[in-house]
Amino acid sequence: MQTRGLGEILHDRVFRQLIDENVRRYLLVFLADPRGINLRNRVAHGLLEHDQMERALTDRVVQVLLALSCFATKEPDPT
Repeated sequence: MQTRGLGEILHDRVFRQLIDENVRRYLLVFLADPRGINLRNRVAHGLLEHDQMERALTDRVVQVLLALSCFATKEPDPT
């Protein structure tokens, strides 16, 4: 088993085929791209200051969670 980073997953060819391109780019910019908000990196590495966690940012976190909740997992084919 190999560990894959979020950026790698969001750039993955198979993932790109499974998700709408606009949603994928939104997740990429908000969570993993250094040119964007890059929230995952800022939170994971302690770079997000307490006063930066304002309503606009938390609203976007809720949007991301709602977007991710729309992904359905498929049960493996038993055959």
